[in-house]
Amino acid sequence: MVQTDKNIVMCLTTGRSGTNLLEKLMELCVDTTSLHEPEPYFSDHVKAVRKDPDFATTFVEEEKLPAIQAFDTQNYVETSHIFGKGFFEAFIKLNIPFQLIILNRSPREVAKSM
Repeated sequence: MVQTDKNIVMCLTTGRSGTNLLEKLMELCVDTTSLHEPEPYFSDHVKAVRKDPDFATTFVEEEKLPAIQAFDTQNYVETSHIFGKGFFEAFIKLNIPFQLIILNRSPREVAKSM
């Protein structure tokens, strides 16, 4: 199990489903860092993860988790919809404790928001 003293909250959703609003609401919480698609970017590695799912584990362990740990707040919230494209599984594989917010928006509303 990867050790972390953070309360990590990630988001599982499609794009265009309210992740920006969620990020803004969560940043109002005390002792909380709330970010929407922050560096290091999940999106930079989606193609590599499709070719080699183990790449997500390496990225999370060596880049994403250290970046999360660098914040001096107790709570870390990230609202990137890319988390569900192979990185969710890496958090599970590494036994990183995290909470999950699932956003749901009708496909029609997602399409109209484009």
